[in-house]
Amino acid sequence: MQLLPIPPLTLSTPGEQRAALLATFQAQYDAAMLSGMAAPAATATWRDWADYWQPLLAWPCPNGAALPTDVLYDRLCFLATRMLALEQARQAEQARFLGWLAQTSGSTIANWRRKTVLARYWQHPWSTIAQVLSSNRRHMAAVQGRTTSAAHTALQQLSATVEQHWQASAQRSWQLLAQLHATDRLIDLLVYQLYGLEPSAIDLVEHDRQQRYVYPPDR
Repeated sequence: MQLLPIPPLTLSTPGEQRAALLATFQAQYDAAMLSGMAAPAATATWRDWADYWQPLLAWPCPNGAALPTDVLYDRLCFLATRMLALEQARQAEQARFLGWLAQTSGSTIANWRRKTVLARYWQHPWSTIAQVLSSNRRHMAAVQGRTTSAAHTALQQLSATVEQHWQASAQRSWQLLAQLHATDRLIDLLVYQLYGLEPSAIDLVEHDRQQRYVYPPDR
């Protein structure tokens, strides 16, 4: 499929109306994010996402006129800032959990085995994280210098504490990733509107589209 030219920005919408339309769109988007409404499954098609985001895709314009490009650009710019904020929040949550783990274990995570697995802790079930903790017990201040029995008890106690924090952090991370995915799909749909693509053309675009987000494993 050949690259399409970027549609020109036409400033056809009166300023006050344009601002009001953007404010309404922002309020609808934020309400959808806060409501936690169930998003389509990992196998969802663009049509499923179009149904999901229908309230934000609707354009109450007479005679079925297309959404003005200036209004569409406003929405896309707003969503781009939201995507950035969500990714920053996800990275902050990752840093917070790993920092807490380093402080609680009394060790430097950079020296651990399988630290790449731990860096993506939300993508793995607890059994995998527990194995990572066990394989790095010699680095932990709570375990060092203890007898085998005492070290085992200390590791169990530490693991129980870590599991609680891991569960909360993983849940928060998946929530942010779900919001990123939903926002990403809304951007796709608005871009399709911007180019005026028909469903058959969207099918062609979506056929080669790779999934950009990983869904949580069964726990």
